[in-house]
Amino acid sequence: MIPEGMTSAEWPSVAGKIVEAFQKGMLLPLFKKQIARMGIVADNIYGNTVQEFYDTTIGVQFIKNILNFKPKTKDNPQGNDDFAGYIIGSTFGLNNRIKEALATLKKGKELNEASDVSTTKGIIAEEGSNEVKEKPKYRNLTDAGVVPGEVIDAVKAKLKTVLRTLKSRMDAAISNNRTVTPLMAEIQFEMGKQADIDLKTAMGGKKDGKFRKFLLKTKKATLQNMTTTWLMGKDGQGGIPQAIQKKLKETGEWVSYPAWVGKEIAREKTSTDNAGRTSGALLVRRHPSIVNYKNVDAVIDDDTYLAQFLNETGNPIRGRKEALAKAMAEEISFEIFTSE
Repeated sequence: MIPEGMTSAEWPSVAGKIVEAFQKGMLLPLFKKQIARMGIVADNIYGNTVQEFYDTTIGVQFIKNILNFKPKTKDNPQGNDDFAGYIIGSTFGLNNRIKEALATLKKGKELNEASDVSTTKGIIAEEGSNEVKEKPKYRNLTDAGVVPGEVIDAVKAKLKTVLRTLKSRMDAAISNNRTVTPLMAEIQFEMGKQADIDLKTAMGGKKDGKFRKFLLKTKKATLQNMTTTWLMGKDGQGGIPQAIQKKLKETGEWVSYPAWVGKEIAREKTSTDNAGRTSGALLVRRHPSIVNYKNVDAVIDDDTYLAQFLNETGNPIRGRKEALAKAMAEEISFEIFTSE
């Protein structure tokens, strides 16, 4: 994104092109993932669409911060060489601008009474309604303490190595029918390979029921944080499909597992959020009771949940523990990357 050999005098012109790319939606996939971590769902955020929320976030202050960035250049070798970290996780970056945009878009009694941005994490805009309701606090995998601190430290160390050797450019375009930038896809792929061993070790095995205890302890965090793609598995096999609802093409109704198995699923319109894809994504969502962080046990009880990973004798089902470790490694790495 920042050309090699660039001088400080050339930075304003380069920064202008970066701002233009951001305004055209380069950061939209990352933005959507970030607001989902904050508990913001559906295409109605205090009466605004996701696209409008994004446009508000990529506003005047964010543009000023980009222009004020002091990059490492040919004539300023002491400058900042971590532009990605600056625009995403720093106090000048995307995360704080999202919080500011929430305050700008605030509507309703609950948000008016909020004294700080932390309160907005418990607010969700419901689809098809302008009402804003408060909900229990969401916690990501790191905050939920699914693994000990030393495991998080090990993942951080590996992430630093991966970030130094990335092949994808930050400004690489997203191809049609993709929703994740090449950069983020590379980080997740590499960390899924390198950090999964740390997660598998923390999970334990059959001995002393350690893996079983881990599964029960982290059940809620897993259902709340794993991607819908991972949760639904393949046509109901693998993952935790009980956590997923799909919209049937024939009836237009959202149905829970196993009612959607083998059925034709509706797709989003390619115009949604100016997606630009040649085929819309399948309409899939986390079960509302999980999204609302309550009644999780009503969606999937402990025995059913454990059966997704353990057989009748208590032994791990082949490949299931490994798949969970890889998915958690990717998610925790993403959390670390966007918070530091």
